[in-house]
Amino acid sequence: MTDIMGRAVLRGFVPAPAPVFASALALAVALAVASSFLSVAAHAHSPLTSTNPSDGAVVGRAPDAIEMNFRAKARLIRFSLTGADNGEVALGKDHLMVEASYHRVTLPPVGADEFTAEWRAMSEDGHVLKGDFSFRVGAD
Repeated sequence: MTDIMGRAVLRGFVPAPAPVFASALALAVALAVASSFLSVAAHAHSPLTSTNPSDGAVVGRAPDAIEMNFRAKARLIRFSLTGADNGEVALGKDHLMVEASYHRVTLPPVGADEFTAEWRAMSEDGHVLKGDFSFRVGAD
């Protein structure tokens, strides 16, 4: 038995229409491409990997600087440090807009307090990242 194009057709076998197969193939390719873009985008950002003092740390004496490590290069575009009892700490601006994966924010002398650091950075791919962490200076 043959079809109208002269191709052999098996009895009882109905081939899927070509447009359905093409649509399924196009969908599979689109999903594969989209998932690869998502994984590239996830790795392109520069999330904060560590801080010193670390989030939730209790330190006996005030640090002379705060250190921040990002997975990849980023520019700090804003950084503030606020004490629960003493308010915002006056900081210089020399740590801002430097493209690096390691950032050091020099601190003036501060006393015992519960501090919250809030930061905003721009990753190499232009995405704005933000976060915060806290630490305590003084005894528990």
